[in-house]
Amino acid sequence: MIISHSKKFIFLRTIKTASSSVEIFLSQFCRNDDILTELFEDEEVFKKNNDLIGKRNSNIKLLSFKLKKIVLLNFFKSKKIWVHDSLENVLKSTIKNRIQNYFTFAFVRNPYDWIVSYFFWEINLNKKYKKNSIDKMSKRNLITLFNKFLDNEAEYFFNTNEKIVSHYPKKIYVYRYENLKSELKKILTKLNIKRIRIPISKIYFKRSIIKKDKKKIIDKHAKMKILKNGKFFFEKFNYPVNVPKHLKSIEINHETI
Repeated sequence: MIISHSKKFIFLRTIKTASSSVEIFLSQFCRNDDILTELFEDEEVFKKNNDLIGKRNSNIKLLSFKLKKIVLLNFFKSKKIWVHDSLENVLKSTIKNRIQNYFTFAFVRNPYDWIVSYFFWEINLNKKYKKNSIDKMSKRNLITLFNKFLDNEAEYFFNTNEKIVSHYPKKIYVYRYENLKSELKKILTKLNIKRIRIPISKIYFKRSIIKKDKKKIIDKHAKMKILKNGKFFFEKFNYPVNVPKHLKSIEINHETI
């Protein structure tokens, strides 16, 4: 998340929508008193090497009426903002009035591509499988693994992202990941930012390492699961309900790996 007092905007980070790259890109327009949440170590190093504003000021103050606080005449508690937080705590903090009219925005993505990207990201992040073992895994086993992942994670994933982009009463402008570069131009125009030192193309360095054929893992079971849990995004942002060809698998019987 970025809360820029200097440019009067709030960038809310949905999961797996190039949010790290966008935050790095937007950091070039920030100043020392702005709020920037902590990224991964290599991303913070990238910012440092390019003279961009790094993580800072992510602890905010919330009102607290616990007995211990009252006795000490201290009615505030400190709360850290994390990268994929919603506005819930921010709107309860001491800066809520200051940010009331800030331009607030986030990105969404086709739910099918979105959850598949998250699936492969989680595999890599949690080190459950190395890239070469995924390449060697049979299509049947990979699809079965994906369906188990959906059973455990799909509801949480889509609910988390829905909470980020629809936290009323704050107006949140939502843009499409698929049109990232053109959408960023609209955002910069809205913010009256004309000079760009580092373009997004120089920052978007987290590219997929998974072979295209391995991404064809959405079968009938997975489709129904994604349609159910991603309903808000299909309906709110008019994404097609048909599975994209590059993700559609041949129907198979489910077997345990």
